[in-house]
Amino acid sequence: MIVVRIAFVFAVALAVAATAAAFGPASDFANAAVYQDGWYDGEDGGTGFDYPWTFSPTLAPFTVESSTQNGDGDSNSDGDIDTVGKSFTIRTNGNAIYAALRFLTPGPLQIGDRVAYDFDAVGFGIDGFANCDLTSQSAVRFDLRVTGGEVNYVILDAAGSNDSGVPVTDEGIHVALDLTGADTYTLRVTPLGGATTERSGTLAGAGDIAIFRCGIANDASGLNVAYFNSVVVPEPGAAAAALAAALALTIAKRRRA
Repeated sequence: MIVVRIAFVFAVALAVAATAAAFGPASDFANAAVYQDGWYDGEDGGTGFDYPWTFSPTLAPFTVESSTQNGDGDSNSDGDIDTVGKSFTIRTNGNAIYAALRFLTPGPLQIGDRVAYDFDAVGFGIDGFANCDLTSQSAVRFDLRVTGGEVNYVILDAAGSNDSGVPVTDEGIHVALDLTGADTYTLRVTPLGGATTERSGTLAGAGDIAIFRCGIANDASGLNVAYFNSVVVPEPGAAAAALAAALALTIAKRRRA
């Protein structure tokens, strides 16, 4: 009987692992070879994505540069959110709105999936902002942003505009969002070298999350810049990881028995 139970649990563990493998992850990093001559609309860097980057406007001035150029530079020599000295970079000068988006692969997020990325932006005027959001085909469902005049990162969801409680830093942050239900999420924000802040909420709007998008809006106060990097979508979320860990523990206990 114990042997049968072990075999069953092991089979379930394999099924979980196979499901996770079938649905990702897809990933993209700014130091990929395709971006070394610039980052352009229609480029298809990274691995696992079915669709390339789409820019709005198409000829927006996007590039790959070092995220250590903002704030006080890189006084602690940790490279901020760069991979091999590069991050995806969006600049504005004067009144302008720019965005880069990518459709998720192999389709909309499923319950238990996670989207993860790094984000670094500071120094916006009162009406300016930089953000990364998750959208359906018709609505923005979640938005994390730096907004001029705010000292903390701001979350936009079904509750409106909310203070994340995480201070804006020129070092950058790691963001991980787990889809815990059709309309609910758990967010983890970790400043580079700092502690993780976790909060849960309800997504705004309606529809399956199908698009990852980062953008910047300037307020004519001068040159502003935003960086992001290390995009992984989707990766197994905390629920899937916990299930896999529980299965592994069960197998170990059965074997000891």
